[in-house]
Amino acid sequence: MNLALRIRITMAVMMLSLSMLAAGQTNRPLSEPALSPDDLSNAAHQTYANYNRAFQAGEEKAQEGSAEIEIPSKYWADPIKALKPLKVYIHLVNIVVVQRIQNGIEEGKYIYIPVSSYLPQNGVDGFEYKPNPQRDNMFYSGDDVLEFRRTRGK
Repeated sequence: MNLALRIRITMAVMMLSLSMLAAGQTNRPLSEPALSPDDLSNAAHQTYANYNRAFQAGEEKAQEGSAEIEIPSKYWADPIKALKPLKVYIHLVNIVVVQRIQNGIEEGKYIYIPVSSYLPQNGVDGFEYKPNPQRDNMFYSGDDVLEFRRTRGK
C-alpha cells in the first residue's frame, strides 16, 4: 500500500471518529449554572446591599402592604441573574430567588445571608426547605442556600 493511500485512509478514519464524537455532544445548556453555595451566598448579600444602598439614597421607595420587598433586577448580582429568576425578594432579611411559579406555588432558592437574624424554619410563612435547615433543633450553618417550595394564598 502506498503512502498516499495510507494517509487518505487514516484521515477518513479520523474524520469518521470525530464526527461520531461530535454527534454525542449537545448544544443544550445546563438547566441551572453550577454555582457554589458560597458564590450564591455572596451574590445574595451583594444583591441585598445593592438594593439597600439605593433605598438609603432615596432611589427606591418603601413598598407598602407587603411583608416581602421585591428587588428590581438592576440590583441583582450576576450569579443571581444566572439562575434566571422570575423575581427576587427579601423575606425576613434573607433573599428568595423565585425560579418557578405554578398554581400558587413558588419554587427556587432561599438564601440565608449573615445580616439576617432569621434562621429559616419549615412551615413559617408557607415555606418548605430542602435540605431541612433545622435538624435536632439546630440550624446547620452549611445550609445557607436551600431549595424552597412556598404555597401562596390564592
